Amino acid sequence: MDQVNYRNDVNQVFANFKYKKLELTSDYLLIRKNINNAKEREQATFSGSFDFYDQWFVKAFFTRDFVEKRNIQRGIEITRKGCCSNFGFSIIERNPSSLT
Repeated sequence: MDQVNYRNDVNQVFANFKYKKLELTSDYLLIRKNINNAKEREQATFSGSFDFYDQWFVKAFFTRDFVEKRNIQRGIEITRKGCCSNFGFSIIERNPSSLT
């Protein structure tokens, strides 16, 4: 909170929904412009994952910057979680100029 006017300068909301083999998550972040932060940032991350077969998982996700109106990151991951080892493959595209 801002010490002068008690305004929330950093707000974050996280939501998660899981039903059987489907999982949806979202994360919203707002950082307001103030004396310590010269630039306002507002972004959200959305992801969905699905487990098919017993040990294979597919996840797709993206992060959107609402201030600059562009995607910061997007990608897809395929993961195998076994009893003795985990491994996976991912394809991720990043635009690091807007990351908080």
